[in-house]
Amino acid sequence: MRTLWVKRTVPDNYIHPWFLSQLKRNEVVANYQYKKLLSDFSVLLLNMCNSVIFVLSFVAIYARNMKPQYFSLTAVILDILMAAKLFSEKSEAEALAALKSLSITVFSVMVLTPVFRSLTESTSSDSIWTLCGWLLVVNLLFCSRSLNPISINTSLAATIMLASRLTTSVDVFYFIMYNLQTFISVPAFYMWLRKNREMSAYNYALLGLTSLVSTILVSWLLGSSVLYIWILIQALVLFAVPRLFLALQRYKDRISGPWDAAVPILS
Repeated sequence: MRTLWVKRTVPDNYIHPWFLSQLKRNEVVANYQYKKLLSDFSVLLLNMCNSVIFVLSFVAIYARNMKPQYFSLTAVILDILMAAKLFSEKSEAEALAALKSLSITVFSVMVLTPVFRSLTESTSSDSIWTLCGWLLVVNLLFCSRSLNPISINTSLAATIMLASRLTTSVDVFYFIMYNLQTFISVPAFYMWLRKNREMSAYNYALLGLTSLVSTILVSWLLGSSVLYIWILIQALVLFAVPRLFLALQRYKDRISGPWDAAVPILS
């Protein structure tokens, strides 16, 4: 601290060598590994694939008159496989608690289905498509390595709004249940697999299955030209973007000194 009215024998911009010796460069900057970044960016790819599956499944139901029961049945089979693996690692009390939550969710959706079906009757379809698009963008922006409440809420809002454009309550119920599995069950199971390193094979299998389903839907509903673009986007997100992120770390330059507040280092 300098007192301006006291005359000094050195210039105002004088810096003592002791001060310079205390400076440290990039002391708390994390060192990223490419393999770890691949695992982290796979979460973003999973959410992108889930969003594509969500949109294209609605297109198949709404425009191609496909029954949502087919999508829901596929999701139920996948849920049974995930639950069998999950409950084999959990205690009986945790398994019963999960089944209780599932029963409450199914009952709540069943009761509220008539409300959901008539929710947007006075709203134009163009407004619904636009709003759902922005909700999915927010969902992708807030996706993280854990289930982010904002990401979950925006995906649920988009699901309910699109479900309200279907014609029957049965279709609405099946569509909502199917997308609850898509946006909650699959990401939750994927997060759990990522925490268990010995289950990395199941982790990659689930990501590959999700990517395959989204690719098949893109090929079926949008054609081969969009299919190539979608495959390229997946490859860029999973392999090129982590490499770019790693390359940009060399430009990170942070100088810290004794005047800086302590920065906690979380292991």
